[in-house]
Amino acid sequence: MKNIIESVTSAETAIDLIVYIERFGQDFYKSASEKTNNDKVREVFRLLADDENQHLDHFKQLQELVSIDHTSTTHFIAEYGHFLEMISEGITSDLFFTRDMSPTKVVNMALRFEKDTLILLNELKKLFTGKKSCEIVETVCKDEKKHFLELNVLLKKLSTLDVA
Repeated sequence: MKNIIESVTSAETAIDLIVYIERFGQDFYKSASEKTNNDKVREVFRLLADDENQHLDHFKQLQELVSIDHTSTTHFIAEYGHFLEMISEGITSDLFFTRDMSPTKVVNMALRFEKDTLILLNELKKLFTGKKSCEIVETVCKDEKKHFLELNVLLKKLSTLDVA
């Protein structure tokens, strides 16, 4: 995680990195919600995918505040895209879903993702100095904490149902 944080030295790069990670998370939650056989996991992951989409909207606002225009960019270009992929790998590399995974394993992966994203956001928020920018980043941090708590509740429910 320290290498990621040291690689990001501007608010613009921080936003691009978080957008990349949030899109990755949104795709994971959407895919897992469509493929899982567990109704509780499906419901929570659908909500998390929707929340990640709201986060992307927050970061579009943030991009406007720091005067960059990547709001329509779905994929980042060439070396810069590769740079974002490389530095986000520590957060996203274990986030995948296969049908044979247990609900508990999938939720544990999501917990790690949310925790790592929250740690990254907390470290990167020092790059944002404007009041509105700081409020937006803090809003997303609160949402990530909420996700972490929701996933913990889901994990406990799964353990009481004896779902491995």
